[in-house]
Amino acid sequence: MADNEEWAERRRRMVKCKKHGLHFDPKMASGCTLCLKESTKAPPQRPPQVTIILLCILGMAFAAYQIFGPKQVDEEDSYLGPPDVAEAPSRLDAEPYRQPIQALERALFADVADEFDLSSAGASIANSARSLGAEIRRLGPEAAAESAAAVAGLGEKVGDTFSFRDLEQVKGDWLQIREHLFTPASWFARPSRGGSRDQRVAFAEFSALADNLQSLLEEGAAEAQSYVDSADFPDRDQRWEEFQADWRQRISELWRNQPARPGADADPGLLLAAQRLGTAFESARSLASGSSYLSSGNPALLFDPALKQVEQARQSLEEARP
Repeated sequence: MADNEEWAERRRRMVKCKKHGLHFDPKMASGCTLCLKESTKAPPQRPPQVTIILLCILGMAFAAYQIFGPKQVDEEDSYLGPPDVAEAPSRLDAEPYRQPIQALERALFADVADEFDLSSAGASIANSARSLGAEIRRLGPEAAAESAAAVAGLGEKVGDTFSFRDLEQVKGDWLQIREHLFTPASWFARPSRGGSRDQRVAFAEFSALADNLQSLLEEGAAEAQSYVDSADFPDRDQRWEEFQADWRQRISELWRNQPARPGADADPGLLLAAQRLGTAFESARSLASGSSYLSSGNPALLFDPALKQVEQARQSLEEARP
């Protein structure tokens, strides 16, 4: 246990050399192996014994880097996962934990289309992770206690600001924990994870943005039509003004909190979706700031162009689905 804790602590200390891009432990060396090599080059007049000593130091630093440095991994596993996860001496049979594992994986890999789904998934993930951690502590050997804490700790990552990126991170953490802690089982979830993590996050964020904007537009259209249809209602102007002020504020908040624009190298479908949603937002803000359309007998029709722009953005998103 002490060795695992020391190993995890060293991993947390590792920093990247700005000059050479190699990682090193600053507590064990003043720089990476190449830095050490450059700084310890012996001048011609230095006695041979000093050169030998320096070469020994360099060899020890290189060995430390080989042991504690980062492994070459693919993009999906480019993060180290929970820092306190350690592989159990022998992996646990997954069958006794089947029910809590499946409950956690249902929560992790459920379809999440919007912030409401995300919030619901976060609550389920937190509860399921704590339950599975408790079962591992109850049924597993003492050596699995640290891994049980790591499983339960997945739930601690679900907070008030739980995002689509956080969800992807927790998914990756769980798959790493599962591989280290349990023997393989045919009933394990095998999620289809096409595209990079950034692509999946961007797709989820812009899909949720399209859903929210569509809901706001449909709400505005319904309220505008209600205004026209309630000509005999004495306080309809006041009711509309109150609604429009709130509606305009919610559109502005959604615009401020929109996802970061994808880079020029992003999927063309995603770039087009972002552009179309931007156009739809401009239309929505124009509708929220005006009221001349209320003189129309059917003002809801004037919302159709903005709604069509959102629908076109959805089509572009589908083309970019990871």
